[in-house]
Amino acid sequence: MQTTLQTTVSFQGAALHSGKQVELRVHPAPAGSGIVFERVDLMLSPAQRRIKVSPAALIEANLCTRIGNGAGVEVSTIEHLMAALAGCGIHNAHITLDADEVPILDGSARPFVSVFIAAGIRQGKKATVPRFNSGFPSKDTTHISIADKDGNCVSMTHSLGMPSGVVTPGLGFMYNGCMGVFDPRPGRAGSIRPGKARFSSICPSIVFRGDEPYLVVGAPGATQIAMGVLQAVLNVLDFDMKMSDAVASPRFSATSDIIDVTNRIPRRETRELEAQGYQVERSPQTFGIAWVHGIRIVDGNPDGGADPGADGVVMSAA
Repeated sequence: MQTTLQTTVSFQGAALHSGKQVELRVHPAPAGSGIVFERVDLMLSPAQRRIKVSPAALIEANLCTRIGNGAGVEVSTIEHLMAALAGCGIHNAHITLDADEVPILDGSARPFVSVFIAAGIRQGKKATVPRFNSGFPSKDTTHISIADKDGNCVSMTHSLGMPSGVVTPGLGFMYNGCMGVFDPRPGRAGSIRPGKARFSSICPSIVFRGDEPYLVVGAPGATQIAMGVLQAVLNVLDFDMKMSDAVASPRFSATSDIIDVTNRIPRRETRELEAQGYQVERSPQTFGIAWVHGIRIVDGNPDGGADPGADGVVMSAA
């Protein structure tokens, strides 16, 4: 199955070697067309402006990768863009640019990858990700977010989803048994081996703005934790919500073929997904998809949010 982008994306930036400002666009392309560059700044026919990426198109160059065609048209510094296309599994793309060099951006493939993923990669088929458990929050996981006046912060999630039954005298808490998440059989994705971390959805997080902590956040919620925490963080960063609004907003989860939504998400928002063949599981509950608790710190002043779907609370000590 060959892939291309869902839609056209664009990039602007300086060329590394010439310093020129370059505008580059990556367009969807038909199956079998491959990766084709087109110099739209040249007064030539489309066929003469285009260079199809292939070993035969390579031109010897120093400090960059350069390609060209029989009409003498060249494009250089294509390596980061090509790495991003390959890493995202994009087989077909029509790339237009108004200079002889791809913009360098931050000097890596990352900006290209981020935009490609955001735009969507059209594969012509729906991914299959089977669900192995319900993903509903466990009553055995707790989270605490703390910030003090001196700028010290703690985000800690403790799970007894797989309890060990072991308590160290004087400490007052039970150790978990999540070594049981490993697969005892060798040669598998979850097999035990030295230096390997076990699978976990737990993600206690501290988000910085510059050198200062801005968000202290985390949640219980089994396999839904990452989805809940991500959406609460985005509510603050992208929509400028205070923490109490960020954790109380409706959420969804797409960790398998089944897309879970809380009941406050309107049905008109999910009909298109259902039309594409996705199964949408609508929770009867007002809140859900992990129980996110967090603190936002603005100019040294904290505001907290405890997910109203759980029994957490925001407390302030003078």
